[in-house]
Amino acid sequence: MPARAPLIRRNLAAAEVRGASLGTLPRLAGMPPPGRLSAAEQLEVLLDAGSFCPEAPGETIGTGRIAGRTVRIAALHNLPVSAAVAEAAVARAEPLIVLLDGLKAEKADEAARLAELGRFGAALAAASAAPRLGVLSGPLLGPAAVAAGLVDFLVLAEDAGPLAFADAATARALNGESSDDQSLGGAGLHAATGLAALRAANEVEALAAVRRLLSYLPWRGERCVLPVQSFDSPCRESPFLARLALEAEGVDDMAPVLAAIADEGDFLELAPGCGASLITGLTRLDGYATAVLASQPRRLGGALDAAALRKGTRFVQTCARLGLPLVTLLDCPGLLPGLAEASAGQLGLAAVLLRAYAAATVSKVSLVTGIAYGVAALMQGRGAAGADAAFVWPRARIAPIDPAGAAARAFAAERDDPERFAAHLAAASGALSGAAAVSAGLAQAVIAPRATRARLIAALAAARKGG
Repeated sequence: MPARAPLIRRNLAAAEVRGASLGTLPRLAGMPPPGRLSAAEQLEVLLDAGSFCPEAPGETIGTGRIAGRTVRIAALHNLPVSAAVAEAAVARAEPLIVLLDGLKAEKADEAARLAELGRFGAALAAASAAPRLGVLSGPLLGPAAVAAGLVDFLVLAEDAGPLAFADAATARALNGESSDDQSLGGAGLHAATGLAALRAANEVEALAAVRRLLSYLPWRGERCVLPVQSFDSPCRESPFLARLALEAEGVDDMAPVLAAIADEGDFLELAPGCGASLITGLTRLDGYATAVLASQPRRLGGALDAAALRKGTRFVQTCARLGLPLVTLLDCPGLLPGLAEASAGQLGLAAVLLRAYAAATVSKVSLVTGIAYGVAALMQGRGAAGADAAFVWPRARIAPIDPAGAAARAFAAERDDPERFAAHLAAASGALSGAAAVSAGLAQAVIAPRATRARLIAALAAARKGG
């Protein structure tokens, strides 16, 4: 075994202990980012030292441990064995990590491999509480590429790929399209479409990301992920949120809000390159792993486009299947209007997202920090979303449609009279205050922004206890 894999693993462990960002790992290792790792080196970097047990001598498919917990490892070079490993992971509700090694559809026996690929794909697609993660470590072309879309979370190294059904040469031969492999299946493309949950600078960082991601996910069908010790008080208040809520422009970036709420400020954003007006990610609240959806007013004013709706739906469905509680933070004017969005099936996508919320049987808590209009109003509360608890900040506004837009249409003739028009807007907004939302049963309570963390933690704890 080359000496570099143990060295990388030791420095990776040190980085995890220190809470270092993934981008610092190559420097911590005391060397530049390594070239392509062998399959054996991948396992040594990924798994706890000495924990790997192969299915057969010399094989890189089998079982191992991450942070002391059993995981199963599959790869595409041996589909029959990988299918058996995946089926065992489903049966025992154990995490499955698929090493999406380089594979091209060039072999004469490719047709015979379709049955093997079908069995493996069926195991990946099976309904199970077992998380399934994939790491792309080389080019993956042909029908086997669909395996990347069947895992719950896909991690791509920047230099991996392409990941596609056909390469650029094939596309050029079939339709005359001039492109390149990275444009058709590179990390940038899959980050933009949302297929890639995490995008790493190199292979080592991709494997480190898998270890971190798995720390939030359940083992052996746990209904909720067992908590880890947190040194952050569940009652900690945030003066930052208190100040932010008083600013005239309100929340213009949800990222620092999430950091102020999370244990030790730690939040792992997933699929940040897709549907950026909706943040999806994982964090811990009082030690408990929690899935978070949050509006991002910095992008499209927080309005939901088709990409954000698709991303949100898949995230809700995945986290609900894995038993992760859902916290939703809203500052959203509703759906992004326009012909392009309507043509993308936006209305149907919004309905699918609401259906996913309603179908999720995990604990659900919502908070409106700013506005919640249209579909966003349905994503909070105990109605369509079926939230266990619904909170609003004092300056929150909830409405079935944007009141400014409604007033502009209803009182268009009075736009030349600024005072009368402003009075109409004020009247429409006043009926949608946080206090009015509580009175109407749309929210449970108006909460002080500085106490947001404590109220969310208490609500989730009550939901875990069944009330």
